[in-house]
Amino acid sequence: MVAGGATKDARVDQLRIFRGDAPLWSGSQLQAQIARGATLDQLGMKAGDRIQVPSKPDPESKWRITGLIVTSFAAAVGILALTR
Repeated sequence: MVAGGATKDARVDQLRIFRGDAPLWSGSQLQAQIARGATLDQLGMKAGDRIQVPSKPDPESKWRITGLIVTSFAAAVGILALTR
């Protein structure tokens, strides 16, 4: 990976290249090509091909959502208590 490389959230091990809906490259074959420094031309890529790099799940997102729900509920209870 060059030109900035992958982000910390990228799952490079699950990188896939698609042409239309069909996978063109994936798995260990693609990893081997990347390791040897293959170019886009050497991979046979054309305009319109898609490179898909899945991201790792964010473990903190569950806590953020839970916090929003609890905060919203507490705010609603507080407003009801103040208006009575």
